[in-house]
Order: sequence, then C-alpha cells, then structure tokens
Amino acid sequence: MSKTVEKQYRLRNDSREVFQIEARVTKEYKSGDEGAEITGTITHPVIKPFKYVVEFGGDFTKTKKNFTPEMYLHTAISIMESQIESKKHVDTRLWVHKDSGLTETSPL
Repeated sequence: MSKTVEKQYRLRNDSREVFQIEARVTKEYKSGDEGAEITGTITHPVIKPFKYVVEFGGDFTKTKKNFTPEMYLHTAISIMESQIESKKHVDTRLWVHKDSGLTETSPL
C-alpha cells in the first residue's frame, strides 16, 4: 500500500479554521483504470474527528490506465478539501464513478 499523506487545510473564507487531513490508499489495483479507494481521517480542535472514504471507479477510471495510487491519493485529498469547505463534517463515502468527476455521497 502507498504511504500516508498528512496535510493541514485552512478554510478559504476563514483561515483561522484549520483541519488536519491524514489520508492513505486503502484499496489499490494492478492498473489505474480499475480505480482505488482512499480513506481520510479529518481532525479539528473543536469538532469530533470524522472520515471520508473516496472510491474511484466506473466511467471515471476507464481512461486512467496510467494513474498510480499516489495520483488517486492526491485527487482524493482535493475532493476531501472541497467537502470540508462545504461544511460536511461527518463520516461520508464519496463515489467518483462518472466521466465528469462529479461526486455522489452517502453516510458511512
């Protein structure tokens, strides 16, 4: 499995709000066009820790044969940052299966 990436993320409209993201590849396959699963644990000083699980598959990955697990990892971190911005601070599964890259969500 790939390494863990730790990153601080500050809200765009309130840079005093800092979240810590710890993300890692939890499922990877032989080829990038099979997708990946990335799990991130997000912490904040005054919010209960929560998880995002980002699953890449379907039409989105059909053209990603050369994608590495690390590429999926960094793409997932960007998606997690968007979720943090939208104030969705609960355990959430995010599916990225459409060509467009649009994300579908559901509670974990």
